[in-house]
Amino acid sequence: MRGAQPGIYSAFSGKPVIITCLASNCLSSLFKSPRHHSRLRWPLLSRISVTFSPKLPQKLFDVILFHHVLEHIPREHTITLLREFHRCLKPGGYLNIRVPNASYLLAGHHLFGDFTHVVHFNERSMPQVLEAAGFDTRHLEFIHHPPLLFWSWQHMGRALLRFLNRMRWHLHSVLHKTVCALIELYPIPKCFEWELEVLARK
Repeated sequence: MRGAQPGIYSAFSGKPVIITCLASNCLSSLFKSPRHHSRLRWPLLSRISVTFSPKLPQKLFDVILFHHVLEHIPREHTITLLREFHRCLKPGGYLNIRVPNASYLLAGHHLFGDFTHVVHFNERSMPQVLEAAGFDTRHLEFIHHPPLLFWSWQHMGRALLRFLNRMRWHLHSVLHKTVCALIELYPIPKCFEWELEVLARK
């Protein structure tokens, strides 16, 4: 984000898909019409092209959020796009990426359930592409999302459900590690949630 005006990189597909920078006021006007939602939901993968705005200066953003878009970008454009993010980040700036996790036990549902997913990532491949784009992999952080756990004596039922959900999360972690050990998949992936989130620092 730049000052108080958040900036975001997003994929917009009308005819070609254009990767561009949109300020918050641009996003609000972009999504006014319902036809824009349908255009964003089904990109035309057979006619994808990626372009960058020549007006964006270097070292412009403190933070770039790129959530569940990278898996829709063709492989030949992935590193080029990430290099552009690296160029536009200020020194010490952050790139936050979320994609489906290919190491998830039931990854097929999330990876192949959407026809527009063309590239898949896990905690081993993501550092590779980020390093190729110029990011220092020593500063990569994979973010986990355990369910919130807090108690409320006024709502014991909700507190119990939160506790059971947290136990489900831990059991999923144990099952994930057990299955990987049984099939001798080493090193055992540490990210077992369906969503892979990484924070890269320039």
